[in-house]
Amino acid sequence: MFQKYRSISDVLSLSSLNKSRHDAMVGRLLVVRRSTLMLDIRADLPSCPVKPVKIVWNKTQDGHVPDLTSKYLNGQLLIEEVETSDTIAIDHTRQQCLLFSTFAREHRALFNLVVPFGDEWRARSQLAAWGIFAGVVGI
Repeated sequence: MFQKYRSISDVLSLSSLNKSRHDAMVGRLLVVRRSTLMLDIRADLPSCPVKPVKIVWNKTQDGHVPDLTSKYLNGQLLIEEVETSDTIAIDHTRQQCLLFSTFAREHRALFNLVVPFGDEWRARSQLAAWGIFAGVVGI
């Protein structure tokens, strides 16, 4: 069965190791996107000078900053959110995925949930349980 956490604070108690894993995955994704000729690549990393734009709900202006955004040569936006094995099934991830998936659908963009290799099936199952449409990428 999946390890389940009630909230982001449950996971953040694992904090520094989890943050290091997360940032390493964002860094690998950044290298991949640069090598595939994506444009306007923005990553939410201290070493990246240009950060992704916060995506918000129109009614409340509440929102989240994706881990990485980039554009295909045709200008289509790709939004990517990275989760570690420990954060795939938490409510904070559900909130982010719902927002990013809705934004992608409304703006003809694409949204990927990026997880560690081997956890793709868990991510797909969790997204299906939440009723959220997204691509899943292992890294």
